[in-house]
This record gives sequence, C-alpha cells and structure tokens, in this order.
Amino acid sequence: MEIPILKEKPRKYAKARLAGLSMKKASIEAGYSPKNTNLMEIENSKSVQLAYKTYKDTYLKEIGLEEQASLLARNARQEKDSGASNNALKQLADRIEPETQIKQETKVLMVFK
Repeated sequence: MEIPILKEKPRKYAKARLAGLSMKKASIEAGYSPKNTNLMEIENSKSVQLAYKTYKDTYLKEIGLEEQASLLARNARQEKDSGASNNALKQLADRIEPETQIKQETKVLMVFK
C-alpha cells in the first residue's frame, strides 16, 4: 500500500484530534487561525479525512488481531454511543461468521517424473 503524502496542517489536526483534543484546540495546534469559526469545515475536509484514514490504517497494521478484537469488544460493551456499539458488534459477528460466503478453491498439485 502506498502511503499518501499528507499536508502539514491536516496531518497535525488529525493527530491532535486522535490524541483527544477538542476541534478548536486541535485547529489552533495544527496552525489554523484561532479566528476560524467553521470547525466542521476543517473536520470534514478531504485532506483531514485522508489523514484520519492514514493514521487508522497505520495503527491497525501495528497492532495484532487479538488487540483489534479486544478493542472491538470494548467498544461493543460501551453504552454511550449505541451506533458505535452496534457497528462493533456487527464487525465482531462478521469475524466469527462472515455474512458473505467465502469461496474455497480446490487446488490440485500434480507432480510428474
């Protein structure tokens, strides 16, 4: 997978948001103007969304499958965000029993002398 080249401000903003800062604090830390009042425009910009995806993909590569499953399980047990909980439950269920049938190919090895 080719790693996309990220612009500095969106990359810093996404990193600050993932670290738990508010949108306002993250935007200031990333170098956006403190007078910028349209924080949702920054949050929803394509470059920030690409930065989020890049950080998420990198993180998922670094942790193992067991850790991913435990994070999904923890998210499924929480009650604050029912949408996230339902999504985590669906992902866990798909790992146990996928919705789509996986086709198994029959491979034959032939050896000639």
